[in-house]
Amino acid sequence: MIHNRKMGAAYAATALLMIGALAMIWARPQPRDLSPGASFPAPPYVRPAGCPLRAWRADDDLPRSCQTYSDLIGSPREFGLGQAYRGYHWLRVGDAALRVWCPHFTLGPCHVYDVVPGRFHDAGD
Repeated sequence: MIHNRKMGAAYAATALLMIGALAMIWARPQPRDLSPGASFPAPPYVRPAGCPLRAWRADDDLPRSCQTYSDLIGSPREFGLGQAYRGYHWLRVGDAALRVWCPHFTLGPCHVYDVVPGRFHDAGD
């Protein structure tokens, strides 16, 4: 009987931990466009091979081919973007800034949470 109570408590604790972890994953951070309508000069964007040319939307999955370290935005505030939370990254894809959630940046697709279209333009324009 005692063994069953201990197992029940262990299952309940495990369930609570899993629910908390899922809530953290599914809780969408608030949009973080600190400079609506702003556009910043940037080097010309070179689309990686296999990365589709399209308009990105929240809830899209970003293919692995579009995820390159060179397109990570290391200083989001420089471009009027809020800080990305742990597990999130800001990426430049075309002229847009995408805030994505990537469980493993180099191993699989990322999930798009925020899109700031037109955030970048070629420095020569």
